[in-house]
Amino acid sequence: MPWTEEELMEKKERFVELALSGKFYISDLSQQYGIIRKTAHKYLKRYKAEGKLGLQERSRCPLGYALG
Repeated sequence: MPWTEEELMEKKERFVELALSGKFYISDLSQQYGIIRKTAHKYLKRYKAEGKLGLQERSRCPLGYALG
């Protein structure tokens, strides 16, 4: 059963909470949560800049891509 969007957001928030606690290595948390370190650092950067809203899924459509 795939993760729902709400469960995914909760996992991201928990990851960020643990990472910012300073008690764990990012690489260990990344492995535990099944993400690569690059993604982990992306989540932390977005969270620091935008708060919880920064953890929401974003469009993967290239910037400047015009439909039609």
